[in-house]
Amino acid sequence: MSFKWPVKNFKEYLIRQMAKLNVNVKLGTKATPAMIQSGGFDVVLAATGAEPNIPDIPGIKESKAWIFYDVYGREKELGKNVVIVGGSQMGVETGMYLAENVTVLTRQDKIAHDASPLHNITLAWVTAENGKETIRSAWEVINNFTGITKAVTVALDKGKVTHRNADGEETAIKCDSIVICGGMNHRLNEAMSFAGTADQFFVIGDCNSAGNIQKCVRNAFGIASTL
Repeated sequence: MSFKWPVKNFKEYLIRQMAKLNVNVKLGTKATPAMIQSGGFDVVLAATGAEPNIPDIPGIKESKAWIFYDVYGREKELGKNVVIVGGSQMGVETGMYLAENVTVLTRQDKIAHDASPLHNITLAWVTAENGKETIRSAWEVINNFTGITKAVTVALDKGKVTHRNADGEETAIKCDSIVICGGMNHRLNEAMSFAGTADQFFVIGDCNSAGNIQKCVRNAFGIASTL
């Protein structure tokens, strides 16, 4: 996404470092325990990551809802009015990416509750009415972006999302498309399938517990520095 340019720059920096250090990178290759064990490695670090959680909401299949990571590059296939179920940082940034007529529902008491204050991607400088500069959330200055907090999604239907507020009142929102962003689940079982493929084995990053770039990089660096 254009507004996540710092992450893009960091990714490109890592790619350059891999080339400088002559690291053997195999793209388009699915690792298997047998393959790794046959390589005769001294140490194996499993970083199998996390995968989207699909919440058990009535009507989720019948509504033909999208999973958030599927919309990137395919946003033209969605309708103009979009409801995003899940207001985490990922859900909010997906809404910012679509930037059409987006409503984000979250059961939390704030939008993007898990976003770090240091994560400048989710913040924007704006000028307040009194003429003083202040930091405010970027989605607040995006037209047609609505965030609804303390909203529990109770049912999905094709063209409609029903949610319940803190007072128990239910409201239906009409929409053209529904996008699900229900958090992430670690892939620890897949990571542990590589245990025993080398004398030393470590699990790093999201496959232990879902986190963010900072958490994953610090975790990996901490372990690598002990080798």
